Amino acid sequence: MKTRTFIAVYYLAICFLGLCAGVIIFKLLFWPPCTPSGPKDTICIVDGWSVAGLAGTVLGLAGTVLAILGAFAVATWWTGLDKKVNEIVNPLLVTFNSEITKTQEALIAFGLAEDLLRGQKNTQEALVFYKKAGNLLPDNAQMNYVLGRIYSDMGEYDLAITSLEASHPEEPLDQANVQKQLGLAYRRRGQDTDYGKAIEYLKRATILNPNDSDTWGILGGLYRRKKDYLQAYESYENARRINPDSSYAIGNLASLAWYLGKLSNAHMYFVYFEVAATEQIKNGQPEVYWAYYDLALAQLGEGKIADAKDTYKKAIALTPGIVQFDSVLDNLNLLQQAPQPLAGWMTL
Repeated sequence: MKTRTFIAVYYLAICFLGLCAGVIIFKLLFWPPCTPSGPKDTICIVDGWSVAGLAGTVLGLAGTVLAILGAFAVATWWTGLDKKVNEIVNPLLVTFNSEITKTQEALIAFGLAEDLLRGQKNTQEALVFYKKAGNLLPDNAQMNYVLGRIYSDMGEYDLAITSLEASHPEEPLDQANVQKQLGLAYRRRGQDTDYGKAIEYLKRATILNPNDSDTWGILGGLYRRKKDYLQAYESYENARRINPDSSYAIGNLASLAWYLGKLSNAHMYFVYFEVAATEQIKNGQPEVYWAYYDLALAQLGEGKIADAKDTYKKAIALTPGIVQFDSVLDNLNLLQQAPQPLAGWMTL
C-alpha cells in the first residue's frame, strides 16, 4: 500500500513539474519583462521575471519532492528485491553447502575403503565404506561408475550392476564405458539370462564407441563362452584391427585358430602374442598380471613349458582375487578341447 502511495505522489509531482516548466517557457516567449498599470506609469503591476522566478522556485521544490519520492520508491523497491533475492538464494546456498559436505564425506569414505582394500586387503570393511560413499552421492554418475567397476572386480556383481545402472553420464564415450562395464558385470555373474544381457550392453558400447578394442575383446570372450567361435573370432579381429599390439586380442585369436585347426595361423599368432605381452610387461601397464597370463599362454603355445610355468606363478602372485581366474581357466579349457591339445597342458 505504501509503495502505491509513493508511486501516485511521484507521478503527481512529475505532472506538477511539467506545469511549472510550461509557465516558464510561456513567460519567456510571450510575457514582457514588466507590465505597467497605465500608459504613463512606470510601476509594474506584475513583474514577468518574478513570475518566472516563482515558477522556477516551485519547479525546484517539485524537483526536490520528486527526488525524495524517487529515493523512497527505489528504497522500497530495493527492499522488496533484496527480500526476493534472499528467498531464492538462501535455499540454494543451504543446498550447495549440504552437497559440499556430502561430497567431502563421500571422498573420505572412498579413501578409507581404498586403503582397506588395497593396503590392508580387508574386503568386508572396505565394502562398508564403499557403500557409504555411494549412499552419500546416489545420483553422481562418476561415483556410481567407479564403484561399479570396483564391485565387479571384487566379485560383488549385484552391487556392481546396481551402481552402473544408476550411472547416467552425458558424454557418449562415458556412456560407452558404462555399457561396457555393465556387459562385463553380467558376463562375470553368469546367471541364466546374464549372457544375453551382457551381449546387449556390449553391442551398445560398440555403437557408442566403435574404436574401443577392449569392448570388442570382451564381446569376443562372451561369444566364445557361448561357443559361437566364428563371432568370437570376428570380434577379436576387430579388437586387433583397432589395437594391433593388444596381447589380449592376439592371444585369443591364437587360441581360437588352434581350436579351429588352423595351426599355422595359431603358431604365427602365438609368436606375435609373446612379443606383445613382453612389451606390455616392460611398459608397466595397469593390471599387469593380465600381461603375465598372456605371456604364459604364448609360451605354452610355443612349447616353452618351463617358462610358461614360471610366468603363470608370477601372474598368480600379482592377481588381486579369484574373479580373474575365470577367463584364464576358460582359455586353457578351450585348448584342452581342441582336436590337437597343446603339449604340456596337463603338466600345468
